[in-house]
Amino acid sequence: MSFRDNLISVSAFFCEKILHEKDNVASAIRIIDIITTTPPADGSTGFIEVAFAISFRAKPEFTGECIVNFIMINTVGERRTTGAVKLPFVSQANTEYGVPPTAANASLRITLEVKRYGTCYLCAEVEGDELIRVPLTVLPLKPPAETH
Repeated sequence: MSFRDNLISVSAFFCEKILHEKDNVASAIRIIDIITTTPPADGSTGFIEVAFAISFRAKPEFTGECIVNFIMINTVGERRTTGAVKLPFVSQANTEYGVPPTAANASLRITLEVKRYGTCYLCAEVEGDELIRVPLTVLPLKPPAETH
C-alpha cells in the first residue's frame, strides 16, 4: 500500500520563524503568504530567508518512515530540490475513545533566490507523488509616500 493510501491530511505554510519548545511543541511566528523585499541596488539576484512548516496525519495503523523531498519552483518556473527529510510516523497513545492518527511534522529554513517578483511554490513529494504545493508571493517593498 502506498504512502498516499495511508495519508489523511497534509498541512503546510511559510512563516517568519518557528520556535521549538522543550516539550517538543512547535510554535509558528508570523504566518506569511506574501513577503516584500527591497531589490538589490545593483540589480542582481536577491535572497530572502523564511521558515516552512509541514504536518502529516496518517491512518492509525500506519507506522514507519517516509522520505519527503522538497522542490522549490521559483518565480521564473525553475525547479530546484531544496532538501529531503526522513520522517518517522509515531503511533499515538490508545485512548478510551480509540487510536488517533499517526503523525509526523517537519520544519525547514529556506533561502529563496529572488530573480524577479511574483509567486514561487514549495512542493512536498513522497514516493514521487506531489502531496502539497504551497505558494509564496514576493513583491517589491514600496517606498514610503512623501509628505510635504
